[in-house]
Amino acid sequence: MTERYDAVTSRKDKSGKWRSTRIGVAFPGENGRFNVVLSALPLTGNDGQAYITLFPAEDKDKPKEAAPRGNDMSDEIPF
Repeated sequence: MTERYDAVTSRKDKSGKWRSTRIGVAFPGENGRFNVVLSALPLTGNDGQAYITLFPAEDKDKPKEAAPRGNDMSDEIPF
């Protein structure tokens, strides 16, 4: 499988939490350079700059683990 990265932009929402949006992919090209293919454009922040961060792409064939639920009724209590 070819080495691939997700191109992500992040910004703070109104409550101050960071929110990330995947806006494209990046992969190695010729001569050690990277090719970046964007499917959306990042918005600029308060400083007037747009930031794109590259993360190793998640394996789509690997099943994601479900987040634990607070109402898990798997204990052995009979009703």
